[in-house]
Amino acid sequence: MDRRGFLSRLGAAGVALGLLTGCATLSGCREPTPAEGFERVRIDGRTFTLELAVTGEARERGLGGREHVPADGGMLFVFPDAAPRLFVMRDCLVPIDIIYLDPLGRIVSMHQMEVEPLEPPRQPGESEQDYQTRRMRYEARLRKYPSGYAAQFVIELAGGTLDSLRIGPGDRIELDLERLKALVK
Repeated sequence: MDRRGFLSRLGAAGVALGLLTGCATLSGCREPTPAEGFERVRIDGRTFTLELAVTGEARERGLGGREHVPADGGMLFVFPDAAPRLFVMRDCLVPIDIIYLDPLGRIVSMHQMEVEPLEPPRQPGESEQDYQTRRMRYEARLRKYPSGYAAQFVIELAGGTLDSLRIGPGDRIELDLERLKALVK
């Protein structure tokens, strides 16, 4: 390749690099906004895209019934107030790690929750009362994972994630607290 061809290619690469740099500068080097109903959260330098659970029904269901939780996914529960919380692995098919946060986003406790034996659905010929009695026994035997202190936010991540994060009680996870609190239903 002659000198002109080399300079021409170098010039094109320089223009492309300049355009990319300019675009990054104009966008403020921010990550794209997550989809409606999701929140992007940074924990120990890693970014997680968490599904929001802001209604009573969504908080009750949680990640129950999910066959997979992405390594960079999970759920962010937002409660209307700070109070002692208690989570269980109701109908959960995969291990889940949980982080309880106070109203300021500080970690109050963390747990690694293991899968519990599932309760089978209502059986043919089983009365509603028998099923409800069996369901109450199932709920009562589930291991409880308490917050220990008042928590207003709870993060659930794929099981085993806490082992790779250097976080603990007292650490703060940055959240848009006021916006999240306004979403609670």
